[in-house]
This record gives sequence, C-alpha cells and structure tokens, in this order.
Amino acid sequence: KKLVKLLLKKGARYDITDSEGKTALDLALTPDCSGCIKDGGKFLLEAYIARPDFNPSIVLKETTGETLLHSLMKLSNSEEIVEKLIKKGARHDIRDLKGKTALDIALVGKNGSIREAGKILIKDYMAQSDFDLHKVLKEATGETLLHSLVKLHKTEGMVQSLLERGVRYDIPDSQGKTALDLVL
Repeated sequence: KKLVKLLLKKGARYDITDSEGKTALDLALTPDCSGCIKDGGKFLLEAYIARPDFNPSIVLKETTGETLLHSLMKLSNSEEIVEKLIKKGARHDIRDLKGKTALDIALVGKNGSIREAGKILIKDYMAQSDFDLHKVLKEATGETLLHSLVKLHKTEGMVQSLLERGVRYDIPDSQGKTALDLVL
C-alpha cells in the first residue's frame, strides 16, 4: 500500500498497458488466493475513484464490457469501494457483453452465499425511487428479486424487507415455481 501511494504521488499512471494488455487497474481487480482485493489494489482503486474526472459507469474492460461495479461484485472485501461507487452514481443496470448487469452478478453469490458488496448493491437498488418489487430481473428464468434472494444464504433481512413492502410471493418464475417452492 505504501509503495502504491508513493508511486501515485510521483505521477505513476494506472492506465498504461503491459505486454499482456493489462493495466494497473486490471491488476488491482485481480483477487488474491482467497478472492479478496489486495491492500495495494484497494488503495489504487480508491485513488482512481477519487479523481475529479472519474466516471463510475465507464466500461473498464473492453473485452468483457465490464464496469468497475461488475468486477467488484466478483470480489470479497470490496464493500467500501462499492459504497463509494454508489455515492458517485454508479449504475447497476449497465450490461456487459454477456448481457449481465452488476446486480445479476451480485445475485449469483459465491458458494450459495451473497457477498457483502452484493448486499450493499441490492439494498441500494431496493432504495431507489423507481424500484419495482415485481420486475423480472433474469429474463431467461423469469426470476424476480425475491426468487433470486430466497435461493441464496444469509438474505433473510432483504427478503423480510421485500415482504414488508408488499412483494407478491406468489409470482411464478418461467418454470412455474414461486419463492416458497424454491425454499422447500
């Protein structure tokens, strides 16, 4: 972290590509063996986000069409950066080249559990004024947010919030399964 800070202070650029076409930002988004962002990478990402000309919705990876938010949904310990991106106006609805949004990636989870960064993104999505409780999020499967959440571990609080807001739990997905069917 200290070396990253020192290099950035001296004007090191994080947008220069190496012989494999990767930038320092790409490397910062490469997880360590436990799926976490390395400390130096986290510092670099925070410095990048703090720039006055930072655009939270710009595509970082041309080969995949991913934004920074897409990439962070695949990593552990990225909650602070996700919160900063949301405050800067990052959009969760931008689709990558496979047609997936950051929200789609968050709802996949890891080993059946949702990452903390994913929970932050979902809570932000639910807090938006145009949030539709019954919107189909996954066209191929007909899943609503409720369908997706009940299939993941440790989402009881978000499911409770949806139920308190009046979400219909009897809406079937494309296979005719309701949220209740999915938890049984």
